[in-house]
Amino acid sequence: ALVLDVICFSAALGYTARKDLLEKQKALNELLVKEKELQLNELEKMNAIYLAREADRNRIARDLHDEIGSILSSIHIYTSVAEKTLYANPEKTKQVLAQININTRMVMESMSDIVWAMKTGRQQDVLMSNKIRNVGYEMLDAKNISCIYEIEKSADTANLDIDLRRN
Repeated sequence: ALVLDVICFSAALGYTARKDLLEKQKALNELLVKEKELQLNELEKMNAIYLAREADRNRIARDLHDEIGSILSSIHIYTSVAEKTLYANPEKTKQVLAQININTRMVMESMSDIVWAMKTGRQQDVLMSNKIRNVGYEMLDAKNISCIYEIEKSADTANLDIDLRRN
């Protein structure tokens, strides 16, 4: 009877040990599956960030081409005209040089606007409210229109994406 008890006890211990081992393996497999899911989620997030940055780079390239390229082309043309009229028509040369000056300023402002639009953090050199006032002044001053601005203070601290800042 004692031998039978020892055999049954040993079998019960073996069964319990095997059951514990299977439960631990199952838990380990579940953890591995969860870890893989987390890795896939992280990879998807990184891919989304990459695609967003790629879109930003493409937008910057398009903005630079559209806004800066045409102005630089006109500066090149005006420079050619100025070279040809320098001695023959000094008055015309002065007008062309004045236009080159205006176009150069426009390039610098466009570059500044593009860089400003890219800075989406909270520490910025130019506040949104000041940018709104400057654009309004440029548009309205030529027509001698005065304007009073009522801009919420939250506009300066809003964290807007690049498209909203640019537009």
